[in-house]
Amino acid sequence: MRKTALTAVTLACVVNLALVSPASASTLTLVSTMDGASVPSGGDPDGEGSFQATVDTATHTLCYQLRTSNISNRTKAHIHEGGAGEPGRPLVELSIEDGECVSVDPDTLQSILDNPQNYYVDVLTANYKIGAIRGQLSLQN
Repeated sequence: MRKTALTAVTLACVVNLALVSPASASTLTLVSTMDGASVPSGGDPDGEGSFQATVDTATHTLCYQLRTSNISNRTKAHIHEGGAGEPGRPLVELSIEDGECVSVDPDTLQSILDNPQNYYVDVLTANYKIGAIRGQLSLQN
């Protein structure tokens, strides 16, 4: 009887930790509000956009919506490493089409989720080859 009670208490603790621990979450949401003023080299002054991604940590997949307005045709989009105002190398290539999913290297994805403010999304156009609009990532609660 004592062993059964101890097992039940241990199981309850494990279930409770799994429900409370952020590390156990299998889906998270990353968001960004983008504009031309956030591009360090000068982006499209009228450009605006938003990025929202559902991240599945079990499959290392990022499914996203990429919305833009007041910019010419998009040519490329990426998630880069870099804080606000800092240039950075592209880590994740995004399709310029809306509603796509991409697989992300597990270590890269975990880094982004651990410190999203150190990563940004940018959208390039033919007129703004370094970036028309840009915005830092954040986790949505």
